[in-house]
Amino acid sequence: MRAAIECAGFIPGQANMLRKSMATGGILAFEDKLASGMVSRGHDPDFVERNFRQLEGFGSYGFPESHTASFALVPMPRPA
Repeated sequence: MRAAIECAGFIPGQANMLRKSMATGGILAFEDKLASGMVSRGHDPDFVERNFRQLEGFGSYGFPESHTASFALVPMPRPA
C-alpha cells in the first residue's frame, strides 16, 4: 500500500482497494492508474511494467497462499 501511495500517488483508500484486489484477482483494474502514476513521478516505464507484473504474480499466488497457510495452522475446536 505504501508503495502505491508513494510511487504512484494513490490516496490511502485507493491503495487499500488495490490491496484487496490482490486477493480477489481484480488487480488488472488498477494497472493503468498505477502505471500512469508511477511514470508521472519519473519511474521508467520498463520498471513500472516489471513492478506491476510482480504485484500481479504475488496477488495470484503469494497473497492467497500466505493466508491459506495461516488458516491451516489455526486449531479447530473439537466438538464437546
